[in-house]
Amino acid sequence: MSLLADVISAAGSVGRILRVPEPARRRALLSTYLRVQFKYFVLVRLLGRKITREHILGFTVEFAKYEQFLIVFCEIFVTQVYRFTPVRPAPVIFDCGANIGMAAIYFKWMYPQSRIVAFEPEPATFELLKRNVEMNLLQNVELHCEAVGGAPGTVPFYYLEGFPGWLAQSTVKPPDREAKIRMVPVVTLSPLITEEVDLLKVDTEGSEAATFAELAETGKLRSIRASVLEYHHHMTPGDDSLSSFLAVLERNGFGYMISATYRTPFISGEFACLMIGAYRKELTGPIAPF
Repeated sequence: MSLLADVISAAGSVGRILRVPEPARRRALLSTYLRVQFKYFVLVRLLGRKITREHILGFTVEFAKYEQFLIVFCEIFVTQVYRFTPVRPAPVIFDCGANIGMAAIYFKWMYPQSRIVAFEPEPATFELLKRNVEMNLLQNVELHCEAVGGAPGTVPFYYLEGFPGWLAQSTVKPPDREAKIRMVPVVTLSPLITEEVDLLKVDTEGSEAATFAELAETGKLRSIRASVLEYHHHMTPGDDSLSSFLAVLERNGFGYMISATYRTPFISGEFACLMIGAYRKELTGPIAPF
């Protein structure tokens, strides 16, 4: 099979599962990684070109800045932080903090028959998300221009004007003086969960604790098989509540793994982004399905 055929097969086609050999998937990914790294360092940084569209693994992606695209591509596709082992052909995935749709594209690359419910509250970012979904003909992807939190209503949202997909946009004020603020609708997940969810992906820049607390309170957390989330420690300086968040998982029968980068000497109150993989122990035993 040629490399081009590998890429096309790895991208998959809607309505059926293609069992792509892992070596073919890795070759396609390596080729793409080397190409986008070259374009970034030579065309973008050295020659100063502005590139706002890229082709990866049979998909086309539009974005605001190449550097931000590259960061997310490496996190989602190269390190594959959201990879899991589905137990059914059409896994249900909730994507909270969908941004411009890179995770949705990854899920369709890995699990072509997956059903995705995606949330992105920032209007300009949502338009990019919608365009990337439609441009790639992604089926069974339900889009919500809303934030996810602990109670329905509206919340202030901080963003950078003219920079859709900014990775620090949040309902918690980011450390950037140029950030603008607008009110956005917020929803809770519980009313939308009507069946078992295979993966709950949460990257909501600070609202993850409230989201999980609401799920636990309504009993819907037990409908989640597994979750991969970014926990934003010290998003609000002095807020040390990680143990409370982990206690919610423990009380609801979840095991978890935590990954973090750090530097020494430690700085009191410094922000840290923790990656947490959680899984229902009653379903998986001591080994997670990731």
